[in-house]
Amino acid sequence: MLSDSSRMRHPSINLCRRLPRAFTLVELVIVVLILGILAAVAAPRLVVTGENATKQAFIQHLFVYYEAVERYYHDNQTFPPNSITGTLAPRLEPYLSARDFVVETPIGGSWDYAGNEQSVIAAVGVHYRAGDSFPGLSYMKAIDTLIDDGDLDTGTFQRRESSARFYLILKE
Repeated sequence: MLSDSSRMRHPSINLCRRLPRAFTLVELVIVVLILGILAAVAAPRLVVTGENATKQAFIQHLFVYYEAVERYYHDNQTFPPNSITGTLAPRLEPYLSARDFVVETPIGGSWDYAGNEQSVIAAVGVHYRAGDSFPGLSYMKAIDTLIDDGDLDTGTFQRRESSARFYLILKE
């Protein structure tokens, strides 16, 4: 074993211990480039996933509204009266949480119940009024494909009267 005095005379003995190694600038740049490439590949998939989640959320809420109207019909042997766009028909309050259906839908627009209007006896859907952000017909066709036949003029999910109203029809 070396004494303290011999260590001072031979400073190279102290340098034998290894200093902690740090990353070089080149290594850090390579890691950042790889992460950037991965992000560029994954980002479009995340956007598509987000759009699909929004469509699914709309469809789920639409069917909750639809089922509430069906329950009302089974309890009363008639459909509820028509309501104003963006409001919940007062007779549906025991069947639905009003706070969930007086707000904007997950895809924009306002919730709407059509009772004996829009050439249907009963339907639930979304109504885009002036100033609402409308996602476009191709977006609505994609929703129709998930629900029905992909044709907004036929089936149970349809565009009615104008391109601004889309309904899941309970009874025509």
